[in-house]
Amino acid sequence: MSNGIRDLKHTVSSLLADGTFTLVTLVTLALTLGANTAVFSVLSSVLLRPLPYPEPERLVTLYNSYPKVGIEVGANSTIDYFDRRQEDVFESVALTDSVSANLGLEGAPERVNALRATPSLFSVLKLQPLLGRALTEEDGVAGQERVVLLSERLWRRLYAGDRGVVGRDLRVNGVPYAIVGVAPDTFDVFEQEAELLLPWAFTDQDKSEDSRHSNFAQMVARLAPGRTVEEARQRLDAMNQRIIDRAPEVREMVVNAGYHTAVQGLHAEAVREVRPRLYLVQAGAILVLLIGCINVANLMVVRAGRRMRELGVRLALGAGRSRLARQMVGEAVLLTLVGAGLGLALAAACLQLFSRLGIDQLPRGAGVSLDGTALGFTFAVALGVGLTFGLIPVFQVARSNLADVFREGGRSGSAGRGAVATRSVLVVVQVAVAFVLLLGAGLLLASFQRTLAVDPGFEAERVLTAQISLPESRYAEPTRIRQTVEDAVARIGRLPGVERAAAVDLLPLTGMMNASVMTIEGHELAPGEHPPVPYFSTVSPGYFAAMGIPLLTGRAFDATDHADAQPVAIVDQRLAEKYWPGQSPLGKRLRPGLDAAAGADGAPAPPPWMTIVGVAGNIHRRGLDTPDTVGSLYLPLAQNPGRTVALVARTAGPPEALTSALRGEILALDPELPLFDVNTMEQRLDRSLIERKAPMTLIAAFAAIALFLAAIGIYGVLAYSVQLRTREIGVRSALGALPEGILKLVLGQGALLLGVGLAIGITAALLSGRLIRSFLFEVGPSDPKVVSVVAMALALVGLLACLAPSLKAARVDPVVALRRD
Repeated sequence: MSNGIRDLKHTVSSLLADGTFTLVTLVTLALTLGANTAVFSVLSSVLLRPLPYPEPERLVTLYNSYPKVGIEVGANSTIDYFDRRQEDVFESVALTDSVSANLGLEGAPERVNALRATPSLFSVLKLQPLLGRALTEEDGVAGQERVVLLSERLWRRLYAGDRGVVGRDLRVNGVPYAIVGVAPDTFDVFEQEAELLLPWAFTDQDKSEDSRHSNFAQMVARLAPGRTVEEARQRLDAMNQRIIDRAPEVREMVVNAGYHTAVQGLHAEAVREVRPRLYLVQAGAILVLLIGCINVANLMVVRAGRRMRELGVRLALGAGRSRLARQMVGEAVLLTLVGAGLGLALAAACLQLFSRLGIDQLPRGAGVSLDGTALGFTFAVALGVGLTFGLIPVFQVARSNLADVFREGGRSGSAGRGAVATRSVLVVVQVAVAFVLLLGAGLLLASFQRTLAVDPGFEAERVLTAQISLPESRYAEPTRIRQTVEDAVARIGRLPGVERAAAVDLLPLTGMMNASVMTIEGHELAPGEHPPVPYFSTVSPGYFAAMGIPLLTGRAFDATDHADAQPVAIVDQRLAEKYWPGQSPLGKRLRPGLDAAAGADGAPAPPPWMTIVGVAGNIHRRGLDTPDTVGSLYLPLAQNPGRTVALVARTAGPPEALTSALRGEILALDPELPLFDVNTMEQRLDRSLIERKAPMTLIAAFAAIALFLAAIGIYGVLAYSVQLRTREIGVRSALGALPEGILKLVLGQGALLLGVGLAIGITAALLSGRLIRSFLFEVGPSDPKVVSVVAMALALVGLLACLAPSLKAARVDPVVALRRD
């Protein structure tokens, strides 16, 4: 039998013989490596995995930005596409718009996400369809656009992967579209899981100057070979300046708004908001790994100390130090590899938990899995940890000599006290790291509680919402759109259990917003002042009551605000206080656009003035932690009909119970009209908190693991110290020391470790506080209340961990202790 096989057998039998050490080490490694693997899998999929297109580094996204009016990340107008595709800094440019479409036959309609795109999208992404052909320029001509490409998902779901699907018709929004191909799922450029790809056919209005700054579309471009993002920015800045110079009537508006076109890498922009939070969670996982490593290192120190006599005997019998070193390193590596295997199983379970926390809603989050990168990461970390830990007993053996080993025997020699000192230092580090992690979790929790305490401005309880979209093919006339929406609201309002019903084009907390430049009658813009650009919504009568939005003064919309009546509007309190301070805005007038632009040569006549008839309370449109500083404007839906609306029903009981009845009423109204995006407002509110809730939950879980491991570390050091000092404690007792004194002695040792660790942890946390500041809401990184609570909690747990070995020391029988050795 070879030496390698004998060494492996000896390693396995040694680990099995020391079952407690092996079990504790494996559990620690599984917890720490599993947590890191799960988080790294998410980070790898979202942040590190390149886009699935050729030369993805050349892909950029473009959007208009107006930071001085609160629109940092905007969109693009249709005329921007025609301007920018002429620039040779880009190889190709595509314009896309996230839309949705009604599919299916009468009685079984289905709503799917779709992407309306210019045919150039395929050349930008350098993609080829799986079946059939790509979109062509002819498909983008008005009147010839009734063709569609299916996503691979939809193709397999509707047609079971039938390759003969090309050439068939699919009913989209009530009219037949010819299926010309099947596109790979990777055409989800902006991660909306689109299942249809429709050609964008531009109208004359889309190509006119009137559409400029009417931003709603996304733009993706491929840089020409050798061109850079900075060069593209410079070219677009120059282009924008030429356009502004041609339209002096809007120059002041766009300059005061800080208008410019942003050019960002497509991947970097997609993960811009989520990147810091993922790095925060990964940092928490790494801190847990560090604490776990310290615990394993402590276990290794103890085990090596216990084995010094055995190793000394083996050395005396002729075993070479190199062979002993190989065996000890082999034990550590074997342990960590087995721990890594267990950690992978735990990581798979963690990913299931992550999905419940909304990880699949992150950009590219739907594809998170334990892939080869995650496996390589786990085993690379495990191998590094194993080699490092394996060197601990090797160094102890290398520094020892046979005389010291045998002289120590069962007494507390220098090697034992050296082990205690080493473990004490490690525990101090462990306590410090645990404090940093616990403080981070405490600050995130306090921040989350402050966020939950924010009044959203509406009453989310007992409100059911759902959307409908009226296809243009059957709802072309504004009169029919208005009538259908009114009928839908009336039907819902008659359902048993419904107290109020209404409709709105854009619900709060959905991420969908619309903003428009307004002119306020009689308000002269000061030099450098930008015009008002409030968010606006079109709502039906009864909306404010259904949503529980208070009407502070004036009246709500009613049946008198019909299409032929005087245009009216309701402003929120924020807008009223900003532009009519100290006076009532009722009776004041405003209208979309700028009067300066309306008076320019060749410009269309300005829209009519709208009279303000009410002031509503402020609401949070984007999220509880992102107050709207620009204000809100509400318009009557009857005077501004739109084909896509959200239906709102305030119920007397649980709103979910009305889902089926609500769907039935819409099918009765139109058998080809699907109801989609059915959610309660409480669900929407919860979803808006995911970006805070998920990191907080994970960091809190890591902090709990860290607290547990730190407590085990403190307990282990004191227990080992008591074991080494049993004879000394027996002597003290024999000389008259009381149990209370011995209890204080050991507790004092533990308290000293805790105190030093806390001092270092507090200092480190305060110095690094700025790193977490951007994740906090109304809580400072050194909040004294949170720091105090965390410090007391860690101290309490640490002292409880000290209690068992201290009580054991106090109960040492001096006669038994002095008989030892």
